[in-house]
Amino acid sequence: MKNAEQYFGEHLSVGDYYDEGQKTCGEWVGQGVRKLSLNSRVVAEDFVALCENKDPQTGKRLTARLKCLRSDGLNVTANRRIFYDFRFSPPKSLSIVGLVAQDGRVIEAHHRALDVARRP
Repeated sequence: MKNAEQYFGEHLSVGDYYDEGQKTCGEWVGQGVRKLSLNSRVVAEDFVALCENKDPQTGKRLTARLKCLRSDGLNVTANRRIFYDFRFSPPKSLSIVGLVAQDGRVIEAHHRALDVARRP
């Protein structure tokens, strides 16, 4: 699945301009992580397998249907959502205080806020 590999390489494994060329890793969240025995870090092989509707561990198909369509009478669109991607970033002013002023309290507070935001 070339589109999934391209998306992973361009969006899910790259940093932003604060990272100065460093790679970052996405993180799986939710019940599927446990059910599919995934590591918390997103790796390309697992991501592509899931986009192909396959269990990353066994290679078996996850759902009965790969694709189906829906119509509203005028338009026909895909009825399958492959995944959701969320990015959490603090405001620029906080980033500056945390990184430039090297204030670890700001960075720690951001990590705690992420934990709260990701809870079910």
